[in-house]
Amino acid sequence: MNWMTRIYMFVMTLVSGHVMSVPDPVIKVFKGECGVLVYGLGYVGLALTAAYLRKGLRVYGVDKNSHKVNALTSRSFKFVEKNVEEAVYRGLEEGMLRVTTEGLEFSDKACVKVITVPIHLDWLTKEVDYTSLIEVGESIGKGLRENDLVILESSAPPGTTEEVLKPVLERVSGLLAGEDFYLAYSPERIYVGHSLEDIEVN
Repeated sequence: MNWMTRIYMFVMTLVSGHVMSVPDPVIKVFKGECGVLVYGLGYVGLALTAAYLRKGLRVYGVDKNSHKVNALTSRSFKFVEKNVEEAVYRGLEEGMLRVTTEGLEFSDKACVKVITVPIHLDWLTKEVDYTSLIEVGESIGKGLRENDLVILESSAPPGTTEEVLKPVLERVSGLLAGEDFYLAYSPERIYVGHSLEDIEVN
């Protein structure tokens, strides 16, 4: 099942499994009325960014690593996969992709927010470090608007979306998930060397 099918399926069954109409943010993104904001420009984040760009979507990328952002804007970043590199650099050249270290910079231009930051597990203590996720959640919450869509794509323990991310988004934004904005979990499973194929085809 490709990523485009998955996003349509999840928005159709978002509230308690009941079928609902496709929400505004998905329609707006594909009409070009707003963009997709990707938090975390690691391997998964860049692969998703490339996939969105290849579908003609406007993308905004956020990463707190200023060296990575500078390397991307100067076209000196070393990519693992050539097709991801080509899509990202073409997006930058054509103005379809903009990258920053500040999450709020493009928040008002994107109605879909995708989180790909890592969630770390200490294998000795079995404790999960949600620091990066909470920081991103707070950043998103500050710019979250009614009818926005937030998707957690990071691999995470069961309950993370509902018990960790949702409370942060609601507390900071003052909005309610499922009523004022859409919230979903769709972990991306991709393999090094053919990430775009995994996203677009598998």
